[in-house]
Amino acid sequence: MMTYINKIVLGTSFLFSPVGLQASEDQPNILLFFVDDLGYHDVGYQGGEWETPAIDGLAERGMVFMRAYVASPTCSPSRGALVSGQHPARLNITRHLPLSSRSNYEPDGTPLKAYNFHQGDPSQTASRNWLPLEVT
Repeated sequence: MMTYINKIVLGTSFLFSPVGLQASEDQPNILLFFVDDLGYHDVGYQGGEWETPAIDGLAERGMVFMRAYVASPTCSPSRGALVSGQHPARLNITRHLPLSSRSNYEPDGTPLKAYNFHQGDPSQTASRNWLPLEVT
């Protein structure tokens, strides 16, 4: 199971750092883990059953924010909100992107449709498949 957790952390974490800037004492280094399906108590320093020595070391030497919230309980809307600073409803990305079957995408990876509907969604609200280029 340790390997599974490592894959989740390594596979879905994002490191945001300014490229080409020298680190200085007045400019903090920020490491943001944005991980799917990782619970509060899943890491070692929170008493979790998994051994996470690297993350525990970061927590010990750095600052841990204990009240962090995501804009949506779903992956794609949360990530869109993180990179844009806008609420998922404003972005019109309220559901996760469709499964990555080849039938949903062009050969270059572009989705065939701008919006998707999820079966079982009682509202049948269309959800955008990508961030528009005008969103910063």
